[in-house]
Amino acid sequence: MAAKRVGWLLFVALVGTARADVIGNPVPEPTTTTLERSVSLYLAAKDTVSAISGELNYDASLLADPVVLAGEGAAGFATESNIVEPGKLRYILYDPAGAASLDLTKPVLTLSFRLASEPRSSLLTQATFTSSTATLLAGAPPSAISIGVGGPGGNPPAEKVDFGSFTLDLAAAPGAPTLTGVEDAGAGALRLWWADRNFAPSQYLGLAYDVYAGAWVEKGWNNTLWFPFPPDAVKGDLGVVQSGAYFAWISSQHFSPQYLWLPCANPWVGILYSGTPHTPADVSAEDRGGGIARLHWRPEIYGTWHDQIIVYKVGPEWIPTNGPSGDGLLWHFIDYGGGGFQAGRANFFEGWADFILPGPGDYFFYIRGASWLPPYAPPTTGEFATAFLSIAPP
Repeated sequence: MAAKRVGWLLFVALVGTARADVIGNPVPEPTTTTLERSVSLYLAAKDTVSAISGELNYDASLLADPVVLAGEGAAGFATESNIVEPGKLRYILYDPAGAASLDLTKPVLTLSFRLASEPRSSLLTQATFTSSTATLLAGAPPSAISIGVGGPGGNPPAEKVDFGSFTLDLAAAPGAPTLTGVEDAGAGALRLWWADRNFAPSQYLGLAYDVYAGAWVEKGWNNTLWFPFPPDAVKGDLGVVQSGAYFAWISSQHFSPQYLWLPCANPWVGILYSGTPHTPADVSAEDRGGGIARLHWRPEIYGTWHDQIIVYKVGPEWIPTNGPSGDGLLWHFIDYGGGGFQAGRANFFEGWADFILPGPGDYFFYIRGASWLPPYAPPTTGEFATAFLSIAPP
């Protein structure tokens, strides 16, 4: 039998983890990271090989229940394995018909095992195919190569059968964290809670999308949308400042071994009640004739309980008007429930209010939102937005 020199090449890959993709409220509990892993092993040899047998040494405190199975390059082959003692596995891979040879262009063995715990950082261990103690298992065909015995009749001798060791990185693969809870932390802050059983990131990054503004919240690091948190954090606050409806995410960022940004698959969507209401957008005033003016704005129906409106006439002062909340009033209130104004004079959800003005002149309308939380004055009212209207003499 011609001498053969064989050796193991580095394994292909670890089996990754699986997570459920759940979006919306309530925030789900995280799924459990699997502890089951496997590696595929290639065999390098100058000549054809019909069977292999040997012994695998491993760290029993890290790996449990190892099993050797036939790989893609050993289709139709049978395997037998036996843990002779903790940390030592004997195996044989052979063709029961005794005729086939291994396809060395593909993995010939698959080593499956279970992790004893869930590592979150890089955890390396070596598995070694010994070259001194293994013997052929019972039932091995006479042409099998054993790493301890060599070929039939000692040809090739055991010392010519070279099996190296290979290294396993047992850490979980990088993956996205999972939101487990979101709460109102007060003062316009969303408090995010998360769980992450994946490879520990370089840092976590929170981010939020403002539904009323139609834009990302850029109040994080350096006035960007990123709110950074350390790699061991499990909670963090997003200071979005203003009340209202938001989408919120937590994500992991990895700088090495490659750059990765992995957002959670279950963003939160909900309403933040603390903070100051948004400044009304798209405010304008319309002359409807007959001394009637209509104020328009884009309604904010989530974080604003009511809108407060006051009118200033250039020349004299703040003036009382006949408007939504009644006649001769300085302030008018357009509220969510409709109790603060007369039907037909305003609409909270459509964003308009009608006023009867006291004659020609230049007018400024001031409107701000008040939140659902007391005192319904600063600091729980937003900034004023203004609109100008000039009423010409008849």
